[in-house]
Amino acid sequence: MRIPQCFFYIFGQLTGAFLACAMVYLVYLSEFNKFDGGIRQIEGSFGIAGIFYTTPDTGVPNWNCLIDSIVGTALLLVFVMALGNDYNNLISSPAKPFAFALMITTFGFTMGLNCGNPINPV
Repeated sequence: MRIPQCFFYIFGQLTGAFLACAMVYLVYLSEFNKFDGGIRQIEGSFGIAGIFYTTPDTGVPNWNCLIDSIVGTALLLVFVMALGNDYNNLISSPAKPFAFALMITTFGFTMGLNCGNPINPV
């Protein structure tokens, strides 16, 4: 029963990501045209691809980005599990969303240098 759910989940994630990127592209199309004159580039001084996905910084090898993603996602999941635990009385229920937002922001500031906030448990 869980295997078909997994396929639907993967399909839903991919479809949602594609539709979100298409929506961002359409909403900001006139700004993209002003920025690059209608000539699309992936990288360089007029590259717009970094809006849609994160890329490693110059000189950062792929293995380092993989480690960043693994560590960041592991920390994210541990924190989410700690916040979601019903026996965790160290933080009140109304403060949990703020703690989650603060944690995501902190990960973005502290781990975003190499790969651009690589925390995604999907």
